[in-house]
Amino acid sequence: MSSQHKVVAVVYNPDGTVYDECWTWETAQTFAANNNKVVAVADDGHMTVTDQQRLYDWEAGLYQDCFSVKGYSDPREESE
Repeated sequence: MSSQHKVVAVVYNPDGTVYDECWTWETAQTFAANNNKVVAVADDGHMTVTDQQRLYDWEAGLYQDCFSVKGYSDPREESE
């Protein structure tokens, strides 16, 4: 593994500030599956930015549908 990591997705707080940066699409998918706003910013292996963004939006949509919520969660509340 390279000692240099490339940010492939950014996780945002509801107020628009950056919560975290992800080095792999799988990590970003986990954030999205917990209803966090995730934005793809770079390709990661076979996953293009477009493919990643579709996945993140789909994962967040599943959460919102399952738990009957609108919008995104605040990741800061998840850790309390």
